[in-house]
Amino acid sequence: MAYNDQELKTPEEIVQDAFERAENGMALISYDWLANKLFNGGEQWLEADGVARGNLTRTAQDNDNRRNRLITINVYQSHVRTIVSKLIAQQPLPVVTPATSSSDDRATARACEHLLKYFWRSKQLQQEYIYLVSDMTLCGGGWWYCDWDADAGEEVDVTSDAAELDEEPVTKKVRTGDVVTRFVSNFEMRVDPGANRWQDAKWCGRVYPLGISEIKDKYDIEVAPDWPTSNTAVVSPDYWLNPQRTQDSKLCAVREMWHLPCGEYPQGAHWMVISDNLVVDEPLRGGVLPFEYVEFMPDPDNFYGTSPMSFARQPQRQLNTNITLICEGRNRNLFGTWLAARGAQMDTPTGKAGEILGFNDNARQPEFVRQEPISPQIFQFSQLLADSMSMTTGISMSALGDQSAATSGKDRLYAAEEDNTKLGITLQCLHAFLKRIAMKVLNNWRDNASLPLKYAVGDPNAMGDIQEFDAAKIAYRDVEMSIDSTLPLNRQARREEILAMYQGGLIDQARALKFLEFGDVDEAIGAKNLDIERARNENQLLYIQDIAAQEWEDHAAHLEQHLSEIKQQKAYDDPQAQARITAHMAQHKAFLQMALGMQSAVPPQEQSEQGLTNSAAFQDNEEVGSLVPTAAPVSPRDNAALAVINGMAA
Repeated sequence: MAYNDQELKTPEEIVQDAFERAENGMALISYDWLANKLFNGGEQWLEADGVARGNLTRTAQDNDNRRNRLITINVYQSHVRTIVSKLIAQQPLPVVTPATSSSDDRATARACEHLLKYFWRSKQLQQEYIYLVSDMTLCGGGWWYCDWDADAGEEVDVTSDAAELDEEPVTKKVRTGDVVTRFVSNFEMRVDPGANRWQDAKWCGRVYPLGISEIKDKYDIEVAPDWPTSNTAVVSPDYWLNPQRTQDSKLCAVREMWHLPCGEYPQGAHWMVISDNLVVDEPLRGGVLPFEYVEFMPDPDNFYGTSPMSFARQPQRQLNTNITLICEGRNRNLFGTWLAARGAQMDTPTGKAGEILGFNDNARQPEFVRQEPISPQIFQFSQLLADSMSMTTGISMSALGDQSAATSGKDRLYAAEEDNTKLGITLQCLHAFLKRIAMKVLNNWRDNASLPLKYAVGDPNAMGDIQEFDAAKIAYRDVEMSIDSTLPLNRQARREEILAMYQGGLIDQARALKFLEFGDVDEAIGAKNLDIERARNENQLLYIQDIAAQEWEDHAAHLEQHLSEIKQQKAYDDPQAQARITAHMAQHKAFLQMALGMQSAVPPQEQSEQGLTNSAAFQDNEEVGSLVPTAAPVSPRDNAALAVINGMAA
């Protein structure tokens, strides 16, 4: 690796200098992040220490032993939970645009979509997505790491090529490698201070703790623990949010840095420094930084985004101060004194706050001296503080808000849509961010995967849907990760919309139950999944032999699977298989038409050849070429399938 000859800096010095410049620039910003996180956790009585920068202390109210009486009404946390819930309501769905209009590129695009869907659910990225959205809500932005790890993936047997080795083939176990993507905390990231946008950053870095025993096993070096004192300029959340780290005396700081290709480093650079030991010095993989950043609210004059929770801290603290004063005043009898009749077993008066004093009147009940112990203006001011947080965050949390006055699901939908509109900018940022992540995942597979990628397609309960794809064939023009939905987020309005679509015939029973989020759809829709599984198995068998349809099968479900198969490129490449699938679909079509009480489109002689006339489900009618069913239940799904068949015939 060639370094700058003028400055003659080693990689250790380059990393140290870059991290110091980045940490000095983000020192005050990191305090704002930590304050937001502490408010979310209920620690709202903290302030910055003017002596030691970056340290937090209790407020002055703690000096007179009043800490235990500081009351926290955490409206702040309710706003955070609501914002996060709205942003993660829809799971991202990939849409890959093929590189060209050829059938091969279209098939590749579909395979890429299936790969991304399977990758999302198999790696449980929804949990990482929740971490990301929670962090960007409190810190104004979030980070996600995405890179290739050769030591990840499944362990498979690989046989060496005997011709090249000029010896017997050798089988050994190797890792397939895989893309690794996860959330990274804002407190761990270090970014080029000269960048005003993430696209302008020339380098980025990360500092995180690692156990000294793990460092010894992985890098074969012995280091001294230094994690509690490694971050001096940036406020560390460990003391308040991760006390287990401060108690661990066997952690060492790892500083990792990635630099884009430039004149000094034509291939880029990836360095890792642990306690002044350079353990990684290699070119940058792929020539791109393995991170992506997303802003909650972009700031055109600042790299880091802004969070509305930074502005909600002040009314939250004032609200808690107000509630605390009300409770203390009540305890000190500032708002009235209880009077009780003598003989009520009261102790001797001592003059303490809140003591009940007795008097000689056996006929009267206990009462307040003043009938208005707390001024109504105090409650109005408290409500004003709570409403100011709603205006600041853009989320309505008032108990008497417009949503509670709604009389129908659509009214609630319109009221909730006002809040969703205010999150539109954040949703657009998430769109662009997820798009970049999906492209990174595909590019990492294409450039690094040497073994076929396996993925599951369709219903996870069905069998025969595991496929393989050669990563080297990945090609696309664009990738979109959609997180929008035409269905409303409000549950009542969502139910009304889904039921209306089902009654109108736009969706079938299975989709309606799925949209309604039933836990076990299989029990509700019966054995349709068995028909889907059987139809998929038939698709594979039809490439080598003829298969007859059976009267007890769900013909609409079978036709859906066979229609999907006959449109695949491999069916067009095999005319005999295409003919078998077409004949098999004609059998299902005949069964379905007879179930609907219609004249069969298949002549009796052809039905005899296909083995249909021997079925007990049919009876010969007087009219030639007509068959009628003995018992034919008709469902909306059958009508929908018949419409598809008629469209094919046309």
